[in-house]
Amino acid sequence: MGLIGNPKFVKKIEELAVGEQGYIHPGALAFDESSNPFLYLNAPVVPFKTQKIFLPVKRTGQGENDYDIMIPLGMQHCWKPSNTYFEQWGEDVDTSKIVQLSYDGENSVDAKLRKMRAERKAKRETAQGIKELETWLGTQ
Repeated sequence: MGLIGNPKFVKKIEELAVGEQGYIHPGALAFDESSNPFLYLNAPVVPFKTQKIFLPVKRTGQGENDYDIMIPLGMQHCWKPSNTYFEQWGEDVDTSKIVQLSYDGENSVDAKLRKMRAERKAKRETAQGIKELETWLGTQ
């Protein structure tokens, strides 16, 4: 299916067809205090990322929580765990449109967050190791 066809057309996350993908605002995704991911299905999806709408989403199946959220490495957004979701959408939040995403498996949101954190840590450790090696080589 690919990206949503008409660049001017905006649809809701729940309206994506299986295999269809687009971009959502990071505010459409939330985490509770136990790091469980939740998605607001009434949030809009657009075909191209912008400065504010840049989180890739793909419908992976017919189930209400069959979505893959692709968190880009180095993304400049921080989610704050909360037990109240999607307050930024205002009083009209339809709570029946909030679904908990599965985070089992290597393609889950949780696994991707863990992988992203591990990659950042490895990058910092590699940079530190290079500095130490350069220092050591400079003293030889």
